[in-house]
Amino acid sequence: MSAERASTSKANLLTKTKITMKTNIPVAKRKPQNEPVTDPKLAEELAMAVATELNDTDNLLTYQQYCLRFPEEVIKRALNAALTVPPERVKRSRLALFIYLLKKYAREAK
Repeated sequence: MSAERASTSKANLLTKTKITMKTNIPVAKRKPQNEPVTDPKLAEELAMAVATELNDTDNLLTYQQYCLRFPEEVIKRALNAALTVPPERVKRSRLALFIYLLKKYAREAK
């Protein structure tokens, strides 16, 4: 058997194994990592936490809308990133920065 043929069959075996492993996992047991927050109560609590951290409770409804659209992990990541930016580097507002980062991280998560 030639080296090229052996490596090709080995690559095919690995590919088949990966596909088999993915399809053998039941759908119900998979954890949806990129699912938005669907519980309105949880979204409200998360929005309040974000608004409090950013000292911007006037825009609570805006935060709630974003919390219903994006996964919790992405929201927390964007919040942490927005809070770490020094005040002199924030051009418009922390809300604008948070929304920008939220959309950016959501695109990266897909």
